[in-house]
This record gives sequence, structure tokens and C-alpha cells, in this order.
Amino acid sequence: MDSADCFTVFFTGQIKSVKIPGCRNAYCRYQIVHGEDWQRLQGPEHGLTQLARGGRRQDLVWNFPLEIAYRSTNAHGWPQVVVSVYGFDGWGRDVIRGYGSAHFPTFSGRHNLEAEYADGAYPGCTEGRELTRTISAGYINLEITTLTKDMEQYGYIDGSQQPSSRNAPMR
Repeated sequence: MDSADCFTVFFTGQIKSVKIPGCRNAYCRYQIVHGEDWQRLQGPEHGLTQLARGGRRQDLVWNFPLEIAYRSTNAHGWPQVVVSVYGFDGWGRDVIRGYGSAHFPTFSGRHNLEAEYADGAYPGCTEGRELTRTISAGYINLEITTLTKDMEQYGYIDGSQQPSSRNAPMR
């Protein structure tokens, strides 16, 4: 894909924290997924945060940095971050605490996201397996800044631009 024939999107920010009722330690594995027409320019598409520890009523804080850039010719398959939260049980075993995902914001600017995540143990239960169900287990907080370049050449308006006064209706 030639850089002159596509638009570019930059995402930078951090996986800030997670709220897990009753959990005292957790870490996060993340992966950024996207459609076939997207090409990564720089930055890792997957990673692992450090272990965060806290009290029963506190958010577990990671402040783990994210920085990645893509180029594409269309918005189909817009990138999203998929997270899996793990922790240790009383015997020191690694157990999943939950999982979830959030699309990166589609317009330029700084954004605070709360990605709802589901209880990781629930899909393993036998009752109700004829349907895929999840139970909310909390929220993962992300802070993402989105920068776009050349999207207007492909007919996309990123939403961050205010309409100009010359195009405003007259009264």
C-alpha cells in the first residue's frame, strides 16, 4: 500500500486502570485487532502490563502506555483493543478475571474510554451454554488520543472539525 494512496491514523495513550470488585491484584494482556485493509506502520499490536496491587475497594492502576500507527484506504475494520485481565488466586495460580474490547475513537482528540469487561469464568459454566452469555464484571479505563491524516481525501469527516461559519445557515 503506497502512503500516497491511503489515510493515516495514530493512536497514543494508556491502559489506565481496572475496577474489579474484591480483587487485590491483576495484570492485562492486550491485543489490537483490525480489518484486512489496515497496515500497521509502527508500535506493538500486543503486550502485557505489569501486575497492579491494591485494596478491595480501589481501582488497580497500570498507566500502561499504548502507541500505534496505521494506514488504510477505508474505515472498515477500524482498530480496536481487546483486553484480557488476569490475576493470582490464593495459591498463586494465574486465573482469568475478565475480558473485553473497545474500538479506538474515530475522530481526532483526547478520549477517556470505559470498556466494559465480562467475567472470565462465566463462559465455562454449563448452565445456559446453548446461548453465549456474559456477565459484566467491571470496567477497564483507557485514555486514548487519536490523530488522523488525509481522511477527508477519502470522503471521511472525523467529527473533530467544527463547521465553518461560511457554511452555517443564515437567519
